[in-house]
Amino acid sequence: MIEIHDSVERQVVATGNAIVVLPGDGNIGVRNCHNEPGQQLQTDYSYLLVDTVGGDRISAECTALPGGGMQTASFHRN
Repeated sequence: MIEIHDSVERQVVATGNAIVVLPGDGNIGVRNCHNEPGQQLQTDYSYLLVDTVGGDRISAECTALPGGGMQTASFHRN
């Protein structure tokens, strides 16, 4: 599972099931991305993407909100 943490308040804003590589240097996506109750991802805002299984942590700015059939949110690595 992927947790998307607010980079300032350090709370979980959204979750997803996989990080995928998107076209363009440093572009990644989180598939099956859904906001936590009472929370909302925002574009042009930095988040910490945490892989709860593998332990990887990626600092990235949200560039597009979840959409499309896979509900993929787009990010650019900081």
